[in-house]
Amino acid sequence: MKQIISNKKSNPYWDDAKIALLGTITDAELARRLGIKHHVVLYKRLSLGISALKDRTERTWSQSDIRLLGKKSDQEVAKLLGANRTTVTNKRISLGIEAYAYKSKRWRIWTDEELALLGKYIDKEVARRLKINTSNVTEKRHLHGIAPFRPKSKSKKPRPNAVKWTRRNLALLGKIPDEKLCGIMGVSRKSVMKKRKELGIESYAVGTQFWHQWSKADIARLGKFTDKELANQLGIEITCVISKRRQLGIASFSKSSGAKSPHAWTKREIALLGKKTDTVVAHELGLGIGIVRKKRILLGISPISRNPDKWTPEILARLGKEPLQKLADEIGVSAEAVRQKCVKLGIKTRSGKK
Repeated sequence: MKQIISNKKSNPYWDDAKIALLGTITDAELARRLGIKHHVVLYKRLSLGISALKDRTERTWSQSDIRLLGKKSDQEVAKLLGANRTTVTNKRISLGIEAYAYKSKRWRIWTDEELALLGKYIDKEVARRLKINTSNVTEKRHLHGIAPFRPKSKSKKPRPNAVKWTRRNLALLGKIPDEKLCGIMGVSRKSVMKKRKELGIESYAVGTQFWHQWSKADIARLGKFTDKELANQLGIEITCVISKRRQLGIASFSKSSGAKSPHAWTKREIALLGKKTDTVVAHELGLGIGIVRKKRILLGISPISRNPDKWTPEILARLGKEPLQKLADEIGVSAEAVRQKCVKLGIKTRSGKK
């Protein structure tokens, strides 16, 4: 096999001016100036047998030192001799000694026939033919300035979905984690998630009982107990209960309502819905915000408008003269929103409740 250590300028990128800079400044600085990767400069300098800037000091090589070259990795030899690794590499190349063969075969001698494969096939295919690592092929291709192989598309039309959904694979949706099904089918997780959502199938969580077949009786209990209580009753994870309840738009059970029986709404309480925010109503009545929101939606009452019309001239004239909370309750906003309005207008606020 013929060793390829060529100083031919087969790569049009490396002209005489750029090659003349090799070794005169550090590889990192030259890479920065040329706008290329550091390893591209390193490989080009080594292929031409040019020593690095910091390795210009001469070293006396004994025969025993030279016999180590190629017998171990350059890094190991440098450590044994107390030298710089680049110095060892340059000496080995200048003597035509092949690099130590790692298990990955990262360093090897390339023949003309092997170099001709670069760019004609994808790097993975070249690596398979030569029985070496793909990274070795990619680095060699970069060194010689060869563009990667890109197959030409026969049609500009979008490629049809290649995922084949068999009955067996469809039956596994939601029964096993999406990641596991991806491995079985050899497709992306996005494809599995998309198909599962199209069919309305809930996901499965690894190591939990997240997936549950909800019966009508189970659904009827949502919101009648706390999520934790219902999860314990059904023997599933609380995240499963929360997810299902939110999916159906059912408010959570709030122990602040006093009993498990539904809240008995009076006409006065119903009159507050839509006139103030759900948060304010819930606070005044001592209920959970979910209970207030659910009742408002059931009665078809729209939430309070949050448009700028609430800041009427009459309300603006009262800013700073009346407590923040009183004004906030009246126009259906938070006390902080009133305070921010005062700050914006440069009005000194009152924090008292009455």
